[in-house]
Amino acid sequence: MPATSKHHLCMTMDSDTIISILSKFSRKQPEEIKGELSLGSLGLSASIGLSMLRSRLEAVSRKKIPPVDTKMTVNGLITLLTDGATDSLLDGDRGISVRTEPSPSQKRSGPASLLSSERHISLGMDVQETESLPVADDYRMHEFYTSHFLSSEIASAMLRRDPRAHLCGIFCAKEAAKKSHSGLLNKRMTDFIVSHDAHGRPMLDLLEPLQTDVPFQFILSITHTSQFSAAACLTLWSDA
Repeated sequence: MPATSKHHLCMTMDSDTIISILSKFSRKQPEEIKGELSLGSLGLSASIGLSMLRSRLEAVSRKKIPPVDTKMTVNGLITLLTDGATDSLLDGDRGISVRTEPSPSQKRSGPASLLSSERHISLGMDVQETESLPVADDYRMHEFYTSHFLSSEIASAMLRRDPRAHLCGIFCAKEAAKKSHSGLLNKRMTDFIVSHDAHGRPMLDLLEPLQTDVPFQFILSITHTSQFSAAACLTLWSDA
């Protein structure tokens, strides 16, 4: 059987395909989706909903796209996906994360050292309904989970009584970190890693630190109820 070229692995994204996907996620008829409408006006306002939309668009187009927000118009989304500005995924890269946890030498210093000198501090928070995350038979293969979580995070979740609730908490933690500083807003979810120390306390780090003289450092808290997950992230950084 002849090998499939990388070119054929990418589906051409035309406006009809994009409108069809938007129709599914917004639960509106295609003819109701006008170019000047914003994603927010289509009912796509929750961070989970926007993340699921982006996952589907990336899976279909085989391209990585930047975060989308409620203010983006339908026409803006079509332009983003059809003008060739997005990065094609490599053959074999189907959104499944292969990044690993940083080695101990890459770990940030603890909270005590964070507060030992003058630093800027900001707080981000996020809350989500666990039911808003998609149901999956295999979290390791589902397009939403593989595009938002590292393989180590999924593996840890699958050892829990309720994997989806655990992953919802991790999603909240990453969203809280992104909200804590404008320089983190456009980071991909897989740029962050959430792990736990020997006492079960959650920790968050950037896999590829931003180009700053003093890297961001995080203090994280995650909580769950039977319906919701929430997280707060205290972010510290220095200009010097």
